[in-house]
Amino acid sequence: MATQKAVSLRSICPDVQGTTYATHCIHTFYPARFIPQVPRYVLERYPVPRRPALVFDPFAGAGTTAVEAYLQGHHSWTIDVNPLTAFLVRVKLQPLSPRLWPQVWHTVLDHVARMRRSHEDWTPAWEDLHYWFPAEALPFLRRMWGYLKQLPTSEPSALFLQAAALAVTRYFSWGDSRVPKLFKSKRRKAELPRILDELARNPSLPWILLQETARRYIYGAVVLGRMAQNREVCVIEGPPLEPLSSDRLWAYVQCADARQVGPILRQGVELTGLIDYIITSPPYCYAQEYFRSTKIDLYWLGLVDSATLRQMMKDEIGYTTADPMTFAYLQRQFPALRHFLEKLESDVSRRRAITQLKGYFVDLWRVLEQAIPYLRPGGWCAIFVGEPRVLGHTAPLHRIIAEYLEALGLEVRDQLLDTIRARNLFRGRRNLNPEGIQGEWLIVAQKPDRLG
Repeated sequence: MATQKAVSLRSICPDVQGTTYATHCIHTFYPARFIPQVPRYVLERYPVPRRPALVFDPFAGAGTTAVEAYLQGHHSWTIDVNPLTAFLVRVKLQPLSPRLWPQVWHTVLDHVARMRRSHEDWTPAWEDLHYWFPAEALPFLRRMWGYLKQLPTSEPSALFLQAAALAVTRYFSWGDSRVPKLFKSKRRKAELPRILDELARNPSLPWILLQETARRYIYGAVVLGRMAQNREVCVIEGPPLEPLSSDRLWAYVQCADARQVGPILRQGVELTGLIDYIITSPPYCYAQEYFRSTKIDLYWLGLVDSATLRQMMKDEIGYTTADPMTFAYLQRQFPALRHFLEKLESDVSRRRAITQLKGYFVDLWRVLEQAIPYLRPGGWCAIFVGEPRVLGHTAPLHRIIAEYLEALGLEVRDQLLDTIRARNLFRGRRNLNPEGIQGEWLIVAQKPDRLG
């Protein structure tokens, strides 16, 4: 197995200016976002013969892998069970040329002006709407979203406005967007009344914020286009429908459960050929509840109703019951997993937590077991994951994942520890992971080349 070493991915990727450059600036509220240095480092450090390559991410989240694949001149195929991902990939892969951006910006200004005079009205199917939003904010939010629902989503200005509207909506909610989960913090309870006082003095405030946020996103799209030399990219919501070509880049994005990735890939690779890269960051055990964190966006975009969201939250990775036979196999096969669970099982008071943890490791195995066979010989698999403390013990995820990958026939080349510089945490959190994630591991493995 490869040796382990500490690195700073931000330092060894000097061309990547921060984590919010280009369209990575869009919707920075997404929880536990994949830093762009990870896919950039993998794509530059571990080359493959095919160009453009096909980059696959089964836990696509905020769409970081899709953006970085495009910037490096590659096709992407991303999936995520959260329907917000497809929206984010579409809006982030809207490169604008210097010739087009003035037209898009003036269209945005025209829409905002019309929106302010509009009588459109739309309310999300959300039972807790009045819990999360003050009465003063709902009239203009309903008008804003009512107008946006009438716009064709094929129009770039509409996509930028919808993304900006999510930021404005969060700004006037009781949720504290500076923490990982939708939560009424003490800070927010003190902050929002001041915002509402400003709104009373200046009724134009939401429209100014909408306009300025859209302008910032459009500028990010111009930067994206310049960095990619205005290379054309075609974003498709759904599986590949035709063979890949080198004259344009394709970005496929699907709302799908990664645990069903086998049938998804089997259908698609008949057209695309085998995958060159798997680059992903799976959910961290006990560290994040993605639907709880993004439900404010899902409701206002009209992507879910309350019943659908409740079911999606029950089905999240790490919240399902493990198949006993599969788990027994994993426990026998992988020493790192077995030793970790032996430490935890001495605490009988946390039996339910341990049961959920078993489900997490089974789910992770199922995804990798189905995806690896579709990786091209000589291709690379890069997994980026943090290691929370569970019941007082650090989960050795990098060792468990490395053992998984080797059992699936890959050769682990690197295990790199990247220290987290900034985290949005409350002090003294009362949950199973009170200190958050201290560092994140990048595990890089290669599928042996049959011709090598």
